[in-house]
Amino acid sequence: MSEIENLFETLDYKTDSISSKTLIEKAGGSLTLYAFDKAQGLGEHTSPHITIVQLVEGKAEIRIDGQNSLIKDGDFVTIPIDVPYSLQAIHQVKVLVYRVNSSVS
Repeated sequence: MSEIENLFETLDYKTDSISSKTLIEKAGGSLTLYAFDKAQGLGEHTSPHITIVQLVEGKAEIRIDGQNSLIKDGDFVTIPIDVPYSLQAIHQVKVLVYRVNSSVS
């Protein structure tokens, strides 16, 4: 039987740091929850998978293929394969990152 968990209680913030917890890891993709303290972030990188970034709590700046956008609670964005992106927390933020392996049928 599946266990019910509370997303907000699954991962705590750590001072001047980034915390993460992989919730799902399968051949078809993964789901990871991140908690970023203020001013923390992910440096620019690419992924060989379709990536969906969903902001669960807080505000952050996301840079996708050279274009900056502000994202807030509930916002999500889909990032195509091999497109560079980065994320910078403005306040403490919790983010779900879905990676979908499009080569698995």
